[in-house]
Amino acid sequence: MKDTTIPLDIIFISPEWVVNSVHQGEPLSEELISDPDSQYCLELNQNSGVQPGMEVEIDEVDDDFFEMESEGMHIIGSDGESQMEIEAGERIFSRPNTKTLVNMARRAYMSKKDSDYKRLGKKLFEYLKTQDNRKPEYVEE
Repeated sequence: MKDTTIPLDIIFISPEWVVNSVHQGEPLSEELISDPDSQYCLELNQNSGVQPGMEVEIDEVDDDFFEMESEGMHIIGSDGESQMEIEAGERIFSRPNTKTLVNMARRAYMSKKDSDYKRLGKKLFEYLKTQDNRKPEYVEE
């Protein structure tokens, strides 16, 4: 919760709109909090009362929201509107790969050593090469 000065509940929600887990985020912490079985994440003031197993309902969402046609993926803001669209062809890394790259980048930034930046660059290109050589699993070419 870098740059966040208030304590939050970080709520992970399944594709079926059921709360998988609730974590308490510490203000200004750079710890990565994740839940690999979740599709959505919601942040509320800490001690929100939300508990695992609760069902989530979305009110006041325009039906057109679920009908959006796109070649890419939308990043949705707190107002429910699309804030950004990631176009087809942009790179998205898996959560484990992203966590590794973030940790390596943090280490390089803190140490300022060329060797740490070189390791980060090598790892990034390793992941890109793996993606380039992987057969499509979820999309048609």
